[in-house]
Amino acid sequence: MRKISKLSNIRVLSLCFAAIICLFCAISLTACNSGLKKPAQEDREYFLYIGGYIYDDGNETVTAIVKMSTAQKDGATNIDAKATWRILNYADDIWYNKQNVKISLQSNAVFGEAKALAGDEVFEKDGKTYNVLKVALRYDTIYKHIKSDGEIVKSGRYYLHTFDIDEEEHTQTFELNFKSQNSASWYSVLISCCIALAVALIGATAAIKGGVWQKKKKE
Repeated sequence: MRKISKLSNIRVLSLCFAAIICLFCAISLTACNSGLKKPAQEDREYFLYIGGYIYDDGNETVTAIVKMSTAQKDGATNIDAKATWRILNYADDIWYNKQNVKISLQSNAVFGEAKALAGDEVFEKDGKTYNVLKVALRYDTIYKHIKSDGEIVKSGRYYLHTFDIDEEEHTQTFELNFKSQNSASWYSVLISCCIALAVALIGATAAIKGGVWQKKKKE
């Protein structure tokens, strides 16, 4: 009888332990979610430089590609005007986080500098003359899940986000959107499942041993 009583105690303790784990999991997930309810905002400033030129034979157009960098590029054709990133981090739900980026720049200033930096040789290529200059901001990333309001083209392993810069506009704002997993929530669930599985195995083992003991007793 004492052995049966001990076995019952083990089962009761296992069930209590499993209940505590479930409660801990629920609290953890709630905490992760509540901690991201208030959006976190961050502003960053990026340097701009000419990253190259793209030629359109059909329209006799050359496009100056403006790229961004956290510091001025040595040896690059740098632009004095800068771009501002306003980053907003927030929780989409308990499983995923989202990041919204608004890229702002002084369009007419950037266009004017790009135009001034483009020498006569830029408008001549392979014996052909190009008469129209366009300017575009480009953001390159390896991540497919990043969305934007620009033109997105895949080039090799990169996704190129291109935004047309309007010479007539004083300021333009472009948008990027990211979605990523909430690691804290996923890890909490994974750990809780592992512990719950361990508790279930302990309970099953105890039950099997109890059944074997009772069988031997009957014999």
